[in-house]
Amino acid sequence: MDLFDAGTVERVGRWLVRVLSVVVEGPQVRVGQVELLSEAERYEVVAGWNAAVEPVPEVSWVELFAEQVVRDAGAVAVVCGEERLTYGELDERSGRLAGVLAGLGVGVESVVGVVLERSVDVVVALLGVWKAGGAYVFVDPSYPVERVGVVLAEAGPVCVVTSRALAGG
Repeated sequence: MDLFDAGTVERVGRWLVRVLSVVVEGPQVRVGQVELLSEAERYEVVAGWNAAVEPVPEVSWVELFAEQVVRDAGAVAVVCGEERLTYGELDERSGRLAGVLAGLGVGVESVVGVVLERSVDVVVALLGVWKAGGAYVFVDPSYPVERVGVVLAEAGPVCVVTSRALAGG
């Protein structure tokens, strides 16, 4: 079994010849300044590899999630250790949180701090913030208290989603 196909070997060979030719013609030229790709190769990389195969849907991530809930609410959506949430459960819990957040004034251009230990609750919180129309700033609770304070002070969240244990109660 060959490690590289013939096309790859030929392409790398052309690049090597190009580098050596430039260096022979101008020994002061740095290797990093040599254009390896031909115009056709450059076009392939820039246009060909980046061509959209499928149109990007003009719906939000929250709308795409809602469509998935309709398709298969009973399927497992989140797993963290032994914890599991189905799409239906995640939708229900995040929707409840979104309602609470909206009641606290979270909406478009609002920031919500999220300080939670790793669990399915993190996904519930992030989705709940999005459903309420806000953006989140996640802060790792293992950070020193001073660092958490600085991050939250700079973000200026409308509120902070955390657990009773982390809130000290």
